[in-house]
Formats: sequence, C-alpha cells, structure tokens
Amino acid sequence: MFEEIKACTFASWSPKIGDPTVMGWVTVAAYALAALLALRALLKAKHIYPAETVSLQRFFWVSVTLLFLFLCVNKQLDLQSFLTSVGRCYSKVNGWYDERREFQRHFIYGLIGVTFTAFVILAIALRRILRTNWLAIFGIFLVVLFILVRAVGFLHSDVVIQSKISDVKVNWIMELGGIALVIIGALWLPK
Repeated sequence: MFEEIKACTFASWSPKIGDPTVMGWVTVAAYALAALLALRALLKAKHIYPAETVSLQRFFWVSVTLLFLFLCVNKQLDLQSFLTSVGRCYSKVNGWYDERREFQRHFIYGLIGVTFTAFVILAIALRRILRTNWLAIFGIFLVVLFILVRAVGFLHSDVVIQSKISDVKVNWIMELGGIALVIIGALWLPK
C-alpha cells in the first residue's frame, strides 16, 4: 500500500516554485523579515525583559524565529500541496475518495478546533509573557490557521480564501495580516 500511495503522490505532485507571483515573493520576504525581527527580539530578550521572564521570552522568540524561517522556505517549496496529494492518494488507494468531502469537512473542523485549543494552551503556558507578546501570538494563530486550511485543500475553503475584497485576495489578508502582526509584535518590545 505504501508503494502505491508513493507512486500516486509523485505522479500528481512534483517539486516546483509554489507561488512564483510578485505577491508570492512579497510573502516570502515578509516571512523572512518576521524571522529576522523575531531573532532580534530573541537577542534583545536578556536586556529588555524582567529576569523572571527572560527564559520564557527566549523560548518564545526562538520558536517564532524557527517557525517563520521554515514558513519562508516552505512558501515556495509548497510542502502543503505534497501533504494534500498524499491524502488524496491515500483516500484513492483505500477506496473512499468519492466520499472525501465529508471527511474533508470533519477534518477542517478538527484542524480549526485543534489549532484554537493549541493556541489557548499556548496562551496559558505563556501567560507570564502574554502582555508583551499577544500581538505576535495572534499573528501566529492566523498564519497557522491559514496554512492548515490551505493544506486541507477543501474546495469550499479555497473558494473563500481565493475570494476578493476590493481587488485584494482574502488569502493575502489572512497570511500577510498574520505575518504583519508578528512583525509588529517583534517590533513592539519594551524599551
């Protein structure tokens, strides 16, 4: 079964630049900027935060740096399309591809629930630094939620995020908006 899924996946997916448009590269640059500013916040943590929160601040900002570096690279590698292809092939091999819409709907609701729960747990775990990092945490939540919805490849969610508001795509608003919140959060540090 593994070989069949592998063959199906690589027949329908191949590595390529995921979003070669101007906005795609703007998004890559935004991810890189967010990662650099998170690194800056990490390096400044020892000097700007109270001693009792420095280790938590450093953990938070190193996590943000690594996440946004990964997302910067992933934006053009388009690994979520690979995962979507694996899921599609798995459903074909196991004979339930025709009923995939019901599974996709439950899966996306589950992803939203898990993402929301994870961020509530994260907010509780980071409660001592929440006051100084809430904007970045909310930005991360938006970006991760956007990526999860895209990864599922659920037709109705694609219609929503591909729609436009005054000639601006909703997916740009979600992804770049989340990145902007992380950037502002990294810049909005105590003096």
